[in-house]
Amino acid sequence: MKLNILEIKRKVWHMLWGVAFFFLILFTEEIIYKSALLMLLIIGVIVLILRQKKIKVGIVEYLIEKLGRKGEGIEASFYYVLSIFVSSLFFEQRIVALSALALGVCDGLATIVGIHGKNKLYKNKTVEGTSAFFISCFLIIYLAGYYKLVALICSAILALVELLTDVNDNLIIPPIFSLILKIIG
Repeated sequence: MKLNILEIKRKVWHMLWGVAFFFLILFTEEIIYKSALLMLLIIGVIVLILRQKKIKVGIVEYLIEKLGRKGEGIEASFYYVLSIFVSSLFFEQRIVALSALALGVCDGLATIVGIHGKNKLYKNKTVEGTSAFFISCFLIIYLAGYYKLVALICSAILALVELLTDVNDNLIIPPIFSLILKIIG
């Protein structure tokens, strides 16, 4: 299979945002990270409205051209921030930070590994991509200090959610991750 450089760039960008959100949330005061997320949401709404009215926003158009999928807008990025913000309203700082990291890293690795995978599992998902999601999620949870069994159960549930759902994973992974880790952890 041909190497898909654009998709790899997209997912590296995705992973970098996950790492950035992780550090923002974990190492700043609650008011700071929630304000930053809220500000990004407001900017996102404004950009979505402008784009709907066919008004181009320079930096956004540049990023879409360089990192976007054909025919996609900024909705997935908006969902990314929205889901982390919503999680921050209901769960403690450490869990929200880990959920942001998991969304960025696990989803990014699943795509990078999965687009070159040969073993189809479900729809366009592969065994290799789902395995990458599971393993990276397990490592994030375990290295954060949770028991192996907690990491195993959470990772398995999240890998299944990522595999089977048709809902944009940027919207559902952080809240589900946070909920599962809160209940099981």
